[in-house]
Amino acid sequence: MRRALLALLLLWAVLYLPGLGQSDLLSTNEANRALAAREMLARGDWVVPTLAGEPYLNKPPLYYWQAMLCYMLFGDHEVSARLPAALAALATILTAFFFLECGSLLPRERDAARGSKLPQSTWPGVLVAATPLLIMQGTEAELDMGLVLWVFLTELFMLQALCARPLRNTLLAYAFLALAILTKGPVALAFFAPMLIVQVWVGRASRPDAARTPSGTPHLAGLLVCLALVLPWCIAVVDRLGWDYAWTILKRESLERTMTASRINAEPFWFYLPRLLVGCLPWTPLLWLLRVHPPRNAGERLTRRYLGWCSAAQFVLFSLFAGKETQYLFPILPPLAVVVALALCAEMDDPRSRVPAWIGRACLAVVVVAAIGSVFASFLPRPEAQYSWRLALVAVPLAGFCLSEWRRRGASRWWAPALALVFLLTIANSFVRTPVRNARSSVKADMAAVLARLPNEAPVLVYRHGESQAYYYLHGRARAVHQPSQLAPGDCVLYELSAEPDLAGLPMQPLLEIPRPKKPLRLARVLGDS
Repeated sequence: MRRALLALLLLWAVLYLPGLGQSDLLSTNEANRALAAREMLARGDWVVPTLAGEPYLNKPPLYYWQAMLCYMLFGDHEVSARLPAALAALATILTAFFFLECGSLLPRERDAARGSKLPQSTWPGVLVAATPLLIMQGTEAELDMGLVLWVFLTELFMLQALCARPLRNTLLAYAFLALAILTKGPVALAFFAPMLIVQVWVGRASRPDAARTPSGTPHLAGLLVCLALVLPWCIAVVDRLGWDYAWTILKRESLERTMTASRINAEPFWFYLPRLLVGCLPWTPLLWLLRVHPPRNAGERLTRRYLGWCSAAQFVLFSLFAGKETQYLFPILPPLAVVVALALCAEMDDPRSRVPAWIGRACLAVVVVAAIGSVFASFLPRPEAQYSWRLALVAVPLAGFCLSEWRRRGASRWWAPALALVFLLTIANSFVRTPVRNARSSVKADMAAVLARLPNEAPVLVYRHGESQAYYYLHGRARAVHQPSQLAPGDCVLYELSAEPDLAGLPMQPLLEIPRPKKPLRLARVLGDS
């Protein structure tokens, strides 16, 4: 177990930690999370998140609390803002590992008897860690990676409740559901509803004795636990801001936003299918193993059936919604990776492969091509080079291990070169993603130039500029202004050039021009009488 844990920690450290500081905050959402946590910490307020001084209740506060702790421990910068997502990714990887290592549902073979250098329980964590969509979310100051972790834990404890200690496991499942709600709000319930239905169906189908399926009592007790964890924050917010304001926010975020998303993000029914296959690209070919290898025992059959049907039900449910966004796929990926890893372990234990030898040779050829391409790209003078070599550090030894296993077991064993392909394709994926991230990372330098032109400690008034990145990198020296009448002589105002007609009646002295691609900015000082 120790060797497997070290391998997974190394994999996480190389794939996730370098991405935390490789660029500025990339989007308004990232800046919103970081800025809200900073303002809460500055005020010492752990109840009401604020953004530019205004209450910001678009999402619950769990991520902000985590970011505040990181600010307190490591300082106020981008890495601290993104660290909760990276730690959630690590927890997800280790959850997949310990579920297979310590779970009572799965076979506990003696890996030493098979001559393997790593236990089979390593592979679920490896597949989760090597998923590009999760790498992307685990290196951004966003809520989705935390939602992935809590939904994954909820699903696993709902599965455990089918076999042993239904009350304890159901209570733990609802506790993690509460954390999912405190991370991203009511959307967590959309992932939980299919779990509940599939648990009842799979439990009755797998065990003729319906008494072994958790009854309504554990679920009622679990609901009370969930409410006990969620309601204190809700009551504190209502006490602070009033019921009318809190209800307005809830209605806007749950009902009105759903209707708006249905209009703005309307996509066809099949929208998620290609994104699921591409997002799992390193291990997408391994999905074939689900058809080739049946479960090895009753526990594995129950695990594959429950996790597989939960993922399928969640996938279909979100496909039925008119408004679709890729991040709704993320909580489906870890359970699916566990199911694929179980099939992979069955392939590793099979003394005679059912897959033709030419598949192994084809995979090996792709590995060679990917290796040559990744090595060549790592020497290019581009921003992603500093990120790709870190990926190579972990990909090369893991690929070497897989190829050595393939050679030891014989050319008919195709899974080893396929696993080598997993890590090399992960490197290739970074070459597509990283340039896009770095191309948008000029906000920090722009705001540093603004601060350099201001008098000492003078505030900058931001006129109708809604990008939170600007407020974050102005380090508390910015104040929002919505009307020209709020400006006075001597004020320094930052505004987009498209808003210049609104300020035409004010005598202005330009101080700085920021030529941005879409929204060029100008810093100016108000002269004379306003």
